[in-house]
Amino acid sequence: MAQNTILAAATATGTSTDVVVAAGASVTIGIYTSDANGLPGDSRINVFIDTPSQDKMLFQLTPNSPVQVLSGPGTFRCNKPASTVAYGAYTET
Repeated sequence: MAQNTILAAATATGTSTDVVVAAGASVTIGIYTSDANGLPGDSRINVFIDTPSQDKMLFQLTPNSPVQVLSGPGTFRCNKPASTVAYGAYTET
């Protein structure tokens, strides 16, 4: 299995690179931190699907729900708000 960082761990707001999932395929997406204290309870990453008009939010990754499976077809991206602890997002295929 291969992991890819799509949103580098940071304290600033950020938007990930696109995650393109082919029809019939799936990709796991997750939230991560390298902070020894872990993720604060208010950490969140919003996951969106690209649509012909505006992106539609599908779900949030949080410390209580740190991973989800994306099913294709679709183009997905995520964003995070500013935070006091550096965290980001990754995919695993």
